[in-house]
Amino acid sequence: MNHVTLKEIASQLHLSRITVSKVINDKPGVSLETKKKVLRKLAENGYEKLTQEQLQLAGDFQKDKVRCIAVITIAPDFSEFWMKIINTISASLAESGYDFIYSILAKNREGKYVLPKIIDPHHVSGIIVINVYNDSIIDSLLSTEIPVVFLDTTPKMFQKSRGGDLLLLEGYNSICQITERMIGNGLKSFGFIGDITYSKTILDRWEGFKYALAVNKIPLMQKYCFTSSPKGHFYYADEILNVLDNLSSLPQAFVCANDYIAFMLIDALKKRGCHVPEDVAVSGYDNIREKVMSDSQLTTVCVDTKILGQRLVRQIMMRIDLPELPCETIYIQPKVLYRKSTDKYTANS
Repeated sequence: MNHVTLKEIASQLHLSRITVSKVINDKPGVSLETKKKVLRKLAENGYEKLTQEQLQLAGDFQKDKVRCIAVITIAPDFSEFWMKIINTISASLAESGYDFIYSILAKNREGKYVLPKIIDPHHVSGIIVINVYNDSIIDSLLSTEIPVVFLDTTPKMFQKSRGGDLLLLEGYNSICQITERMIGNGLKSFGFIGDITYSKTILDRWEGFKYALAVNKIPLMQKYCFTSSPKGHFYYADEILNVLDNLSSLPQAFVCANDYIAFMLIDALKKRGCHVPEDVAVSGYDNIREKVMSDSQLTTVCVDTKILGQRLVRQIMMRIDLPELPCETIYIQPKVLYRKSTDKYTANS
């Protein structure tokens, strides 16, 4: 075997020596996919005792391997933020010799989302899921038994035993830092806007916000916190206007779940004659480039979309090659950018 032991073969494939032994001796209890993988690795290392049938299976592993990754989303989002992630995924897959499918899920007549027929193991070897916060769709994707990597998920699905890997943008510490910075600047009353029932990352940001208040002995004022909007998730201007209309007074600062909400809030505040940050400080998350040059100079959290796209590709490749490994949850650490929307005397730092 070219001086490679069965133990080393097992270690390379993250399998037990018993599994490798079962494959060599043609014993039951090993899936066909795993059997092909072991036989291919044995053949690559010059193992001379493989039968003709085993050599055929080893060759079939590479021949049968589909080299196509699907990126799944529900609602198309052609903002620069999302398109940079998708373009990076496409380029990284091309470099690895994989084809790329971008699929926007459509509703049927009953109003339910349905998976395209092409999403099956005969056509797709892996799935990257972005902007999907629908539990039934997530269940449907997992039921295909195709390797899946999710970028964010719903709070409910996070708690379940999952069959796919999950990448999350770290938000707990980032939002905690922003909130504590404003507390350090002397602010004492805070609000939060973001639907914590919608995504795990927004829930994390809410928890970081609450922790910063608690550790600094600042009261959590529920009247300024808006954390549930099943219909629109605070992504529509009229929702933000409704938030302000229902307030008899304003906090000194609003921490928003993302930049999109923050910019709508800033526009709504301006219509009411309020200035940011002189009257109300506002922070966001994402560092949306098409907005960042506006006069608001929004304090935010900078997400490197290129690194994020590349990391998603690396993860799906690993999951395809090593399906037996336990599922992983990976947090990507972004950088906080302080700007004038939370402190008129603060530049980037």
